[in-house]
Amino acid sequence: MFKTVIVEDEIPTLNLMKRVIGQVPHFTITGAFTSSLEALARLPELQPDVAFLDVEMPRMNGLQLAEKINEASKHTKIIFMTEHKHYALDAIKVYAFDYILKPVTPTVIEQVASRLLKRHRPVADAVQKGSLP
Repeated sequence: MFKTVIVEDEIPTLNLMKRVIGQVPHFTITGAFTSSLEALARLPELQPDVAFLDVEMPRMNGLQLAEKINEASKHTKIIFMTEHKHYALDAIKVYAFDYILKPVTPTVIEQVASRLLKRHRPVADAVQKGSLP
């Protein structure tokens, strides 16, 4: 299970994201925020494996939040969800794991989960086989 936070400034969209992401058994939502600043403040406590971030948000946008998350946590994977294609290059610069265009569907979230599992599985397999210390 991936400990997951969602940061989306629009409450109806945040509620939809909680429902869609919550349906995928690989994600456990440990925090859902309408404020980037509040999410950032809770990051040390929550220690998420995955952060789903909207890009366009007031005070601190998702790209700025991603930079802060990367500074605070080397293991948290950033997944942007936005209506705008033109932020994709900026997302790469902050080491985004994925970039999803809204509306987000359960199928897309399943695909993200599959990619995350593939990324983690080689390490788990190596440990089981005894090839890692």
